[in-house]
Amino acid sequence: MKAFTERNPVTIGVIVVALIAAGTTAALALNGGALKDRYTVQARFSDTAGLRSGDKVRVAGIVAGQVGAIREHDGRVDVSLQIDKGVELPGDVRAEVVVETLLGSKHVRLSGGSDWRHPLAARDVITDTITPTEVLDVGNTGAPLLEETDAAAIDDLLGKLERVTEGQRGNVGEIVDGLNRLTRAVNARQAEARRLIRSSRTVTSTLAERDDDLLRALDDVNVVLDGLAERRRSPGP
Repeated sequence: MKAFTERNPVTIGVIVVALIAAGTTAALALNGGALKDRYTVQARFSDTAGLRSGDKVRVAGIVAGQVGAIREHDGRVDVSLQIDKGVELPGDVRAEVVVETLLGSKHVRLSGGSDWRHPLAARDVITDTITPTEVLDVGNTGAPLLEETDAAAIDDLLGKLERVTEGQRGNVGEIVDGLNRLTRAVNARQAEARRLIRSSRTVTSTLAERDDDLLRALDDVNVVLDGLAERRRSPGP
């Protein structure tokens, strides 16, 4: 029987490569959680926000699962979240797509919630979700709006403003300063105004509570006045 080192180098190379490939595959499987016991829930997002299958799921900053299948559903996106067994979450937990690096990699963060009477279970659907606003999305939305803007009309408006304020820079500055002083004065008087309003409400409520007493007092005054008037009309002795 030949020693291992005396065998065909090609055969040895094939065996070594096969062993390396098997070890790498096993390491990736273990790192990806292929052998972990997990339960799957669905998170319904408005869009994928660049999320991909295999991205991490984090709870309190700790990896607690990974993203599974991603499917479009009635204009929304259903994302399967494979959560590690033993990770307990409230039924009203929030799922948020978070940008992890400047290169755009993302993960799903599970946070919040207080419904521990109905903890999250397999096949549940998380509807409280948030997706990040991408810079490219803003650009894609803003570009058409800018293209539709009437640049000539804006230029005409700026020209008119320039002509109206021509030579009046000092006056405009004084107006702005005056408005600032007025704003500060109004702000300073807000506390006094609030106290005055509260006092007037107190007086009004007090008068409303003493309505009957005031009516009786007025009746008494009327009786006295009627008596005085009667005495004036009657002739003296």
